[in-house]
Amino acid sequence: MNNIGGQNGATPPQIIKQIVGEITDRALAQVKRKGIEIGTEQAKDVVKSQLEREVKDKLKKLLR
Repeated sequence: MNNIGGQNGATPPQIIKQIVGEITDRALAQVKRKGIEIGTEQAKDVVKSQLEREVKDKLKKLLR
């Protein structure tokens, strides 16, 4: 944020715009981070399920 307050400073609407912009940027960064974490966890679950199926299938074939 810049040019806050003072005689030659930003107007209240300009200050609010800067504050809201900063909050929005930080919130968006957190949402993206959480989205990546969720996506990573879902990917791990999918890979784990696929590996379990493949191992079970191979074991069945070996035990026949």
